[in-house]
Amino acid sequence: MHKRSLATAVLCGGLRVAAAHSATNCTAAHSALVAFGEAVMTFKPRPATPVHVALPLAAPAAEVVQAVGGAELNVAVALSRVSAAPIASYVSVLPHGPLGDAVRSAAEASGVATENVVVDGSPHSVLGTLHVVDDGSGPRPHYQRHHSAFATVASGDTFDWPSLLSPAKWLHVTGITPLLGPGPAAAWSTALEAAAATDGCDVSLDFNHRPALGSRSAPLRGSLEELWALVQPHARGAGGRLAWGLSLTLSLWGLSSPDTALRTRGRA
Repeated sequence: MHKRSLATAVLCGGLRVAAAHSATNCTAAHSALVAFGEAVMTFKPRPATPVHVALPLAAPAAEVVQAVGGAELNVAVALSRVSAAPIASYVSVLPHGPLGDAVRSAAEASGVATENVVVDGSPHSVLGTLHVVDDGSGPRPHYQRHHSAFATVASGDTFDWPSLLSPAKWLHVTGITPLLGPGPAAAWSTALEAAAATDGCDVSLDFNHRPALGSRSAPLRGSLEELWALVQPHARGAGGRLAWGLSLTLSLWGLSSPDTALRTRGRA
């Protein structure tokens, strides 16, 4: 297979839209976008709605908004909702049962194809969660993802990436996935390598650092350096389509401000 130039872009944050979608569901065979990553169930307190009930709790209960989340899935849903016809496919690992079904139903309701989702049928398979909890310093995200179906099942050979990407024009991934463990990191790298070898398939990469998943230093920086080593040989032919966010650039090169970056460049 001819290896082509890999065009990459850094997306600034997840995409979310609220418009209703009424088009027919996409099928993976006709997907222009393949989004790969973990979905989570999110639990976020509804603002300023304490519920005073007679429970043995140290603090009043609060109403919580439960929703399906996931940076990669958000992009697939957003693209499907704003397109004249749904054109996005989602690739992931979900647990067997109601929680996994809830994710698939949410994706399919927006026209996203899910037939390439791997279902983990092992006992006690779980879906990753995100809880927003005030730890005394304000609301903070707290993840429970390291033992999820995605984190324990996804690996370098879980998905047939050449087949999944052959009809696609675009693979979307984030920097969240390689922080979820060796298996997800291997699946992420394999997907990028397959996209680089697939004619007509570009890549968008949202680095999307999640400090709550790990350190800001070694684990993330190692992942970025590994990714850059993969992307760099192909990026030269991307025709100027490689974009870096300011915060990412400063983090990669250990710089504290744009002024520092300019001074460093001047010494180079």
